[in-house]
Amino acid sequence: GKVEALARLTNRLAVYNGEFEDYADLEGIVNDFMDEINNEISQAINEIPLNLLKKDKEYLKPLPSLDLLCSYVYREKEYKVTKESMINYKGKKYSVPTKYIGFKVNIIETSDGNISIYYNQDFIICHSLTDKKYNYKIGHMHEILKSDACKHLSDDQIGDFIKENMALMDVLLGE
Repeated sequence: GKVEALARLTNRLAVYNGEFEDYADLEGIVNDFMDEINNEISQAINEIPLNLLKKDKEYLKPLPSLDLLCSYVYREKEYKVTKESMINYKGKKYSVPTKYIGFKVNIIETSDGNISIYYNQDFIICHSLTDKKYNYKIGHMHEILKSDACKHLSDDQIGDFIKENMALMDVLLGE
């Protein structure tokens, strides 16, 4: 079946081993090989594939734009949430709730300039993609500070602390 056909094609290409010196030579060999294969009578359909293509071409529609095609390709990558309750995405850090520290989350970048963060297909948070190095949601910052460094402070004091320090951080980072 299919495996045997592929093996036959590979064996036919093996004779070209070492007969090309650069990409252009290889491309020429592959194009000649494709012309040869597409003009032979196929054992599966008992016809020449190129003739069938010519017949079917009138019914084929052009491919959609590359952007649309790329939107169908779904590459999911996992990102580990750091001890700071952040994930690193494209060189920038984005906050998530502290309960996800140590867990792996998934990110989907949307066409409107945002990222949506998920844990086991459950939506966690949406962040705007920015040029800032650190991207905290105020609620996450509050949660992080309340759980550790500022646990002795009231919620209002933590809020003031966040406002002061985020402004300082923006100045220090030049953002």
